[in-house]
Amino acid sequence: MLIVAGLVVGAAALAHWLLRGWGFVDGPAVLLALVLIAVPLQRAHRRALERRIAAVLEPWAEERGLLFQGGAGNPETTPTLDKGGALSAAMVGPIGGDPNGFLAHYVYTVRSGKNSYDVWMSVAVVRFQGREGLRLRLGPSQPLWGDTYAVFDDWHGFDTGSAEVDAAYIVEIRDETDEVQLLELLDPVTLAMLIDQEAPPLIEIDNGTLLVAIGGRVGIDAVVADVAWFDVLREHADAWGARIHAI
Repeated sequence: MLIVAGLVVGAAALAHWLLRGWGFVDGPAVLLALVLIAVPLQRAHRRALERRIAAVLEPWAEERGLLFQGGAGNPETTPTLDKGGALSAAMVGPIGGDPNGFLAHYVYTVRSGKNSYDVWMSVAVVRFQGREGLRLRLGPSQPLWGDTYAVFDDWHGFDTGSAEVDAAYIVEIRDETDEVQLLELLDPVTLAMLIDQEAPPLIEIDNGTLLVAIGGRVGIDAVVADVAWFDVLREHADAWGARIHAI
């Protein structure tokens, strides 16, 4: 807080000096003054949030055999990851059968004309070998964020054979999907699990990658109910990873 206060006082003093020196209080001087105040504050806030997240998640990850990292590379291998967003607060370790799987925060920007907004998610990312024909997007019919799911040109609806699942979920596949592998994945046991599941996450399987996602940025407070969502993500990733490797 002292650092932030110092930045505010310093920036305000410099802005005041500039305004007095230039003799006017509008136009470029005002804009420059605002930048001098806003930019340091934004940077200080971002660093403070990063420290806060690390303080909560570093010990949490260590207790679960994971390594906390500042960020992770985006493989851009599923439709949501292919939006080119940034992965941060990554916790790397054995997840979903991948020794280098990770849990993380993910944010991407949606732009519509002159408007834009950020979508925050908490995710589990797992890579696997083979099973190139597995391409699936499966999420609750009520999206995790916004009013609709994103539309992807080469994805289309898939009939699981279960009226209850098809009513409760959006199920999509790509044109190159191996439906034999897909039906092995979505067997009667898995379909029954989906029917009984509360608060299901978004599941994407594509290009040798499993993505499990929930809306929001969890684990930023030292609150058990909040951080516990990362446990839920890991459980879902472990379960879906086991199903994929069983094919």
